[in-house]
Amino acid sequence: MSSNSKLSKNIAQTPKNIFEEIFLQSTVSTQILDKEGWCVRINKKLSEIFGVLPKDIEGKKYNIFQDAEIKKHGIDKLLKKVYTEKSIEQWEVFFNIDNASKSQNIPIATPVTKWFSNTAYPVLNEKGELENVIIQHQDITLQKENSLRLKESEESLQKIFNSSPVGLLLSNTENEEIIMVNRAVEQLIGLPSNKIVGKSVAYFLADKADQKKYVASIKQFGKVRNMEVALKKANNQLITCYASGDVVEMNGESLFLTGIVNISELKQTQYALQQSEAKFKNLIEDLQVGLLVMDEHANILMFNKAACNLLGYSSEQLLGKSAYDTDWKIIRDDGTFMPGNEFPVPIVIETLQPVHNCTMGMYRPLYHDWVWLLVDAIPIFDNSHNLQQIICTFSDITEKKQLEKQIQNQQIKEQQLITEAIIQSQEEQREEMGRELHDNINQLLAGAKIYLDMAIKNTSMSHNLMYKSMDILDKAIQEIRKISKMLVAPSLEEDSLQLLVKDVVNTLNNNRSVKFKFVFDNFIEEGLSKNIKLVLYRIIQEQMNNILKHSKATEAVIELNSENGYVYLTIKDNGQGFDTSAKPKGIGLRNITNRLLLNNGKMFIDSSPGNGCKLYISILIENEDTQL
Repeated sequence: MSSNSKLSKNIAQTPKNIFEEIFLQSTVSTQILDKEGWCVRINKKLSEIFGVLPKDIEGKKYNIFQDAEIKKHGIDKLLKKVYTEKSIEQWEVFFNIDNASKSQNIPIATPVTKWFSNTAYPVLNEKGELENVIIQHQDITLQKENSLRLKESEESLQKIFNSSPVGLLLSNTENEEIIMVNRAVEQLIGLPSNKIVGKSVAYFLADKADQKKYVASIKQFGKVRNMEVALKKANNQLITCYASGDVVEMNGESLFLTGIVNISELKQTQYALQQSEAKFKNLIEDLQVGLLVMDEHANILMFNKAACNLLGYSSEQLLGKSAYDTDWKIIRDDGTFMPGNEFPVPIVIETLQPVHNCTMGMYRPLYHDWVWLLVDAIPIFDNSHNLQQIICTFSDITEKKQLEKQIQNQQIKEQQLITEAIIQSQEEQREEMGRELHDNINQLLAGAKIYLDMAIKNTSMSHNLMYKSMDILDKAIQEIRKISKMLVAPSLEEDSLQLLVKDVVNTLNNNRSVKFKFVFDNFIEEGLSKNIKLVLYRIIQEQMNNILKHSKATEAVIELNSENGYVYLTIKDNGQGFDTSAKPKGIGLRNITNRLLLNNGKMFIDSSPGNGCKLYISILIENEDTQL
């Protein structure tokens, strides 16, 4: 079938230019099909809504816009139905433009889904035969979406109404006749809804005075607020309830919505609450924690005995006293004066936020002394979130503060000891270096000078004397290098700790009576910081020096291990040992202790006279960067 089927003669009788203008500019999305379902023309509105161009759809089969009606009848049957029924009006369809266009390989501007209300009209020729079908599409997407949202809203309201724990009744405003109740009302009264609907709310009120008051409130004010009523159940049992209600508009009709809450248990507990208040006051009085109840202006309304004692005021002085009074003597945690706007209660009034764990020192007038308090201030609000009261509690932490001061002083003393040890170590190093320079290097240089003097005076022996002088100068240079190694921190970024310790061990083994052995089979150096490696290196140096000076040992073993986030250093010798309970005379072990104290390390010494010495070191290296 040709895609350029002629329009019916009925349409052709209209001047073509007028028809074209009306058709193309129409605000109603329109398309024309021939009698076999091929698209003949579309107007601009359809092109705009569906996002297709006329050249891409004209001459295509109608099934690009397949809908439920077409799927049900088929295109041929649909055309026949239009011809038979003369028109098909307002059938709703849901179009997926993207899926439809892909089936015909037709490009679209935007893939959308829309609801349309369609109307189809037949166009007949002179013989009364179907020539064309005009289909108009009215976009009703917004209406459908609003309709669906309204339906969902109504269903949601119905669910809320039925599932509300508060008893809800809808009644007519004219005769108070109940129209609808929820499940909570059925449970309260003990009747199914069909036994309740049709009666008035007042019918279920046991007291006639309540009935009259309820009806009068509705008629006069159009509302009921927290009316305490006796509700009559189906079994004639009475329960105390609160009733509240308002006029509401539903589907253009004025109805009265009443909410009923069972407060029988609440009423029963009121008496128990009143009885417990006296017990509560006694309990407050027995508390060892100070307690103040203050109004929204920071005036003291109530307090207990502990508050009088901790604050150092008599009950007469404390009652009515304000947190804003200027005679409070308060200091901060650091000992400086605390102004009134920094007191916990004024801060609560200003910010409406609780204040916790405020440390403050207070002068007590009754005892003429100072006490440290840990204070909490909590705001209490009414139903409208207006500040009603402030509950202020405080406890005596004077002993804790004194203990913290002692700990602080102890830490200062320990730091002083560390500083003294460092200074003393530096002095000993200087003294040692002086002895080395005087007793060794100075003697070597003096010997070299003598040989040089002799060479100058005795030219026949100058050659041999010069060589001897050179040998002595080489020894002096080696001694200076040894001293430099002891004083200057090694380059742990370029050289590994293992190589440096090996070098020290080899140097000492060449010139000393003690033979050192270095074991590091289970040691992983990778990941250790330069600081930790330097600490280990200096401890090894320090203990080797202790062994050489004091142990009288012939053998010593240095062992490095790493495991489970720790590095372990063990140094053992077979020397004379010592009594670990005696205070050490030197500062070598103290230097080691101080280095470990600053680097998350621990030390243990196992020694006794005649049994050598074992030094055990452990340093935490896990999460080292965070700790440092």
